[in-house]
Amino acid sequence: MSDSNTFMQDSAFERLIRLVPRACSIYEARFQKSLTRIPTPGFGHGCHKALLGIATRGFIADNTEDEIFAAIKAAIPAGGRMVTDKEIKDAIKRAKLDTVPGGSALSMRPSIKIERRKKLSETEAAKVRKHVLSYSNGPINLDSEDFRNAHGFQLEQQAMSQLYPEAFTMIQLIRELYGPDDLLYIGPECMGSGLDNIRTATEWLGFFEEQQHAILERVGNTDWNSSTPSAFLLNLGMRYSHIVPNPVTGCFGKTKDEKDSLRCDGSVRDLRYTVIDFDGLDPLEKQGEILHCLCEAMDIRICALIQTGGRDGCGLHAWVKIDGVDSLESWNEKVRDGLFPTFEALGADPACANPSRGSRLPGVYRWKTSVWQKLVFISKEGVKL
Repeated sequence: MSDSNTFMQDSAFERLIRLVPRACSIYEARFQKSLTRIPTPGFGHGCHKALLGIATRGFIADNTEDEIFAAIKAAIPAGGRMVTDKEIKDAIKRAKLDTVPGGSALSMRPSIKIERRKKLSETEAAKVRKHVLSYSNGPINLDSEDFRNAHGFQLEQQAMSQLYPEAFTMIQLIRELYGPDDLLYIGPECMGSGLDNIRTATEWLGFFEEQQHAILERVGNTDWNSSTPSAFLLNLGMRYSHIVPNPVTGCFGKTKDEKDSLRCDGSVRDLRYTVIDFDGLDPLEKQGEILHCLCEAMDIRICALIQTGGRDGCGLHAWVKIDGVDSLESWNEKVRDGLFPTFEALGADPACANPSRGSRLPGVYRWKTSVWQKLVFISKEGVKL
């Protein structure tokens, strides 16, 4: 067999490791770092839960099961109870099912294309709009203090609040909506498939907290301006402008063009949220009114609302909580065909019907429009507006 044929038969992950040696060192370093942070067992600090995430990082770093087992066993600190070999092996087995390309139920999902259902006719859409808007109580300013206070929404005071109140609110979003070991894709507007754009929620929190600290250290420098973000913040906004709300596997899936991708519908692990994007619909109060009506008419709940920082200041991304969906087939049925025809009839972007769709990340500066991407509110369980 020729070398080229051998290359084509390798897994996507193996091919990437061969083509990008630096990726090995990045993920091995993360695996080794996670070994030093295993919680002390027996005191309720989450040792058992941490093992799954550590084993997952071990597989992503291309370690074998035996290597991961030996590394974890040697790194577990002494504590109030003994962590058994079976407990470690069970975590490794589960991590392998979720992570190893070609060897997991997740990676063997059939390639299902999220194709748009036929758009409602104008007559049908008019009936839908009439029904949904019958729940209207008039325009709603979702960004007002009165609205937030009425719903009990309190944004955390970040260290940057006195300088830029909108900055680094992604820290609260990640803490509220994700578990420590959820793998999240955060990247630039083009939303490519960079290895460094997939990290655990814990790692992303550490990253953004480090960036926040670095910026605070720059206060008083000559390049700092109290009204216009420095080049440091502009660069952050360019590199980390978008997030995929649904956690990913960290493994390759197939795009609709049958290409390998770390960020596609086939590489989504948990189907938790869909995004409503009123592209170009204004004003904000009108969008607030429609979102309220959708919540009432369709019994949906919204977990996060993000002002996108568009030039006109009218863009909103609403993250709708999705329950009881554990496959792309059920996503098609419940979300694509069940929710989006109505969303679209009210002016929402139909391109958001796929589970790997990105949303604007709050807390970064949108450099093209010189406006912050702002977290308006967040609710872990989701609320009806």
